[in-house]
Amino acid sequence: SKFKRGGNIKNDTIIIVGIGALGSHICANIVADNREERKITVMDFDKVENRNLQGTQFYTSEVKDYFKTDGLQYLIYKVFKKEINFINEKLIEANVGLLSNYDMVIDACDNFDARSAITEACRDIPCVHLGFGKYTWSILWNEGYQPPETMTNFDLCELPGASSFVHMVAAISSSVIQEYLTTGGKKEFCGNRFSIREIE
Repeated sequence: SKFKRGGNIKNDTIIIVGIGALGSHICANIVADNREERKITVMDFDKVENRNLQGTQFYTSEVKDYFKTDGLQYLIYKVFKKEINFINEKLIEANVGLLSNYDMVIDACDNFDARSAITEACRDIPCVHLGFGKYTWSILWNEGYQPPETMTNFDLCELPGASSFVHMVAAISSSVIQEYLTTGGKKEFCGNRFSIREIE
């Protein structure tokens, strides 16, 4: 069941799929704000590269060449003295069923195939999709969500001012997630570097 006493939405277990620019910072924010001892799992298959160490991601040089899951687990414990779980796999159609083990899914992936698989798998699971265009961004819940096509030859981390932009969107995303975890409210936003619009 997705519900517990009092009719509140059950949100004891959370999975973040994709722990790059948004996912890594959101994980840190959720851990820092976690007063309910929720179990947080992250899922990714990439390794930490030099381009991930420019301030747009939570990683530091001491975890360079680690799998992102291992590096994030290490840094989260180092900074917050809290533990997270991890799945060092690429999310594909064959393993997307594992999302049903969680009370909430946070989609921070950067490709169409993964987002499509998550969208389909989360018809009955609370799921929020977070993503960038070129200096645009959106925070949308699964109801009515349409995965965008993957942007080729585009790396947000290489753009001027990328770190500030990522931190801003990560903070808003984390607030949306915290609002859901606290009240069950599903807020949606979109914007660019200089404007934020709530979607009614």
